[in-house]
Amino acid sequence: MDCKKRLEEDFHNASDPYSHWICWKTVNYFGIGVYDYYSFKPKQIIEAQLKVHLFQNVQLLPPQNLSVRESSADFLLTWTAPDGSQGLSNALEYEVTYKRDWESWGKAASRLLSNTTHCHLSHLIPGSRYIARVRARPEQGRGFSGQYSEWSTDVSWETPEGRGGWSRAVQGWLRSQGCTGLSLWIPSKSRS
Repeated sequence: MDCKKRLEEDFHNASDPYSHWICWKTVNYFGIGVYDYYSFKPKQIIEAQLKVHLFQNVQLLPPQNLSVRESSADFLLTWTAPDGSQGLSNALEYEVTYKRDWESWGKAASRLLSNTTHCHLSHLIPGSRYIARVRARPEQGRGFSGQYSEWSTDVSWETPEGRGGWSRAVQGWLRSQGCTGLSLWIPSKSRS
């Protein structure tokens, strides 16, 4: 088999560490169902080097055992640290997102937490179904870094109906938007 090294001017997109060859074989006959396989063993040693800083490229497994329970005036979301993160237990940060079941994840509320495996969710709208999930990553600046894990399995729950019907729902929404110290005025029926 004849081979020729491809010149750089023939192949403009080639980067330095690559060698490009063109090989051909002249045949006088063809056979149906006959396949030719070729492998090439270069005369030079081919090697590549890559420096990877393992502590700077950590991706954890997702947090586990996500659960929610009602706690006095709010809900307590708890989870366990991901498998294999025992050495990082004091250097983890979590992102918790939660939303009503009909909302998109793009509009979900989000909280960033460090070194804790629980989150209190308050001022939720009564009579609504919520969904939450959590993911983990090494806390930045603690000797480790990396990207977030995949999301945990979702957990869902329903908030109880509040007294006062929709007015409590509106008050809950106002509080969730950061409005505090407001009283809600509901006009009485008009007098005739």
